[in-house]
Amino acid sequence: AMAAGKEFNIPTTILRYAMVSGAYPGMAAIYPNAIKYFTEQAFKKKVIALHEDGSQTRDFIDIRDLGEAHRKILDNPKAYYQAFNIGSGKSVRIADLAKIVYKIIGTDFHPIFKKEFRPFTPRHLVMSIKKAERMLGWKPINSLEESVGEYVSAIKVARKNLTR
Repeated sequence: AMAAGKEFNIPTTILRYAMVSGAYPGMAAIYPNAIKYFTEQAFKKKVIALHEDGSQTRDFIDIRDLGEAHRKILDNPKAYYQAFNIGSGKSVRIADLAKIVYKIIGTDFHPIFKKEFRPFTPRHLVMSIKKAERMLGWKPINSLEESVGEYVSAIKVARKNLTR
């Protein structure tokens, strides 16, 4: 995409997203992301099974912060022909993410650690967002707890509407 943009003189910017969180239209997608899985299990008051030892890490970005990053890039010549990581820049243990979900829902948290490593899946994944901060003046402002809270609230509303 970048090469084609340069070849045809079309301003092009590439964004690499961290794991997107929060309440957004795609949140109910079939793709089994961690927050969705943990939320489903917590609502059912089920024990959660975590891959490995729960210490693997990921970077999460709130959908509102993602939208703000897009806004900062639009019509911004500094962004032309650049690639940016859009994440929180923070490493979150998967076990800690599950604990946050269970706490927000109000369910006891007693995970089972499967000790199974997933092939071809990196153990740690966190993004450097320094370039976006420096060149765009962008920085995420929503915490993971806020983002998960928004997601859980949206799921509660959806569940309530389904039972009508």
